[in-house]
Amino acid sequence: TGHVHFATLPGMWDRTITVSSAGKTFGITGWQIGWAIGPSHWLQPIHSFMPNLQFCAPTLMQRALCTVLQCAAEPYGGAPSYYEWLRQDYTRRRQLMASALEDAGVKTVQSQGGFFMLGDIGGLCGPKGPFGDAWAANVRPDELLDWTFCRVMASELGIVA
Repeated sequence: TGHVHFATLPGMWDRTITVSSAGKTFGITGWQIGWAIGPSHWLQPIHSFMPNLQFCAPTLMQRALCTVLQCAAEPYGGAPSYYEWLRQDYTRRRQLMASALEDAGVKTVQSQGGFFMLGDIGGLCGPKGPFGDAWAANVRPDELLDWTFCRVMASELGIVA
């Protein structure tokens, strides 16, 4: 079904402030510029507080973001808009990552949205796992499995998590 903006649900516009940023949406984290959308009775206090913030995006960046937001609604990369392209790209990358993790023995939790995922490394841990002897050499008393797993990955494969 896709993502449903919470504010579009019946009766929720009046109770919702949607906060976003150019860094997350457009991959321009250095700009440190964002926005809040919602009913005026919630936005007025935010606007009143804004002059007290120690950081303000330069006017040129604010104007550039206005252009970016307008262009994002236009067709992009074969998709009807940048936003749809981004959703498709994240879906593709999430599926690629999930497939790679599953192939490596890490069970993944398949999300219905977003880019982040959880992986269950339980099958790779312990002396009966694929790292066997290395596990015994790296295990420490009273340590969580994920810490030992990270140390084993570093010592055996040169991968640091």
